Amino acid sequence: MTPAPRQIYGRRRFQKAFPTPYWEGHAQRPAAQGRVRHGPGAPAPALPPPLLDRLRRTAEIEPGLVVRDFGAPEAAEALAGAEVLITGWGCPHLDADALAAAPRLHTVLHAAGSVRSLVGEALWERGVTVSSAVTGNALPVAEYTLAMILLAGKNTFAQRERFRHTHTYPTPAETAPVGNLGRRIGVIGASRVGRRLMELLRSHDFEILLHDPTSASPRPPRWGPNSCRWTTC
Repeated sequence: MTPAPRQIYGRRRFQKAFPTPYWEGHAQRPAAQGRVRHGPGAPAPALPPPLLDRLRRTAEIEPGLVVRDFGAPEAAEALAGAEVLITGWGCPHLDADALAAAPRLHTVLHAAGSVRSLVGEALWERGVTVSSAVTGNALPVAEYTLAMILLAGKNTFAQRERFRHTHTYPTPAETAPVGNLGRRIGVIGASRVGRRLMELLRSHDFEILLHDPTSASPRPPRWGPNSCRWTTC
């Protein structure tokens, strides 16, 4: 079972939620200094006040400092003492120069999905621990995708535009073919979002086709024998 969010903030709670060997080698660290945060705007949307309060009880943080360029003069002092970076969408690349300016850095917490544009060989060679919200982000994206599939199957968007212009309701004959029963849904890629979406689609009467040439599995995990047709063509 995934631990509740309140369990993972603070060293003791973190150790309880993630026992050794995951925590081995980190348990003796002092309270981290997380003085640098990057983001395109104010910190409040990504770090709401209750979370900030909990972080303040765990580490020395400076949430008002938003760094858009790791080479900027205002970032130098913060980077020099930072042990943890909280990053987000649009964060500049953590290259060798940025890492050299942050000699105490040991952890990057990416409050977004992919870290592909953020990290590189220099970061991995340094042994910095990197965490991202890619799995957490997958569920709301999959839920939104499911909602759009269901609305599209009901012809919601076309009917909205029709009513906006004519102020009339469709006749029963016009709505007879509308619905989701037996519709064929194509999913491109068994990514985290794709897999979560297919799990959500299982409770509906869809024919689901998956295209993922990178997957070696003959069918999605935990699916019944007739739930999905899996193709790699």
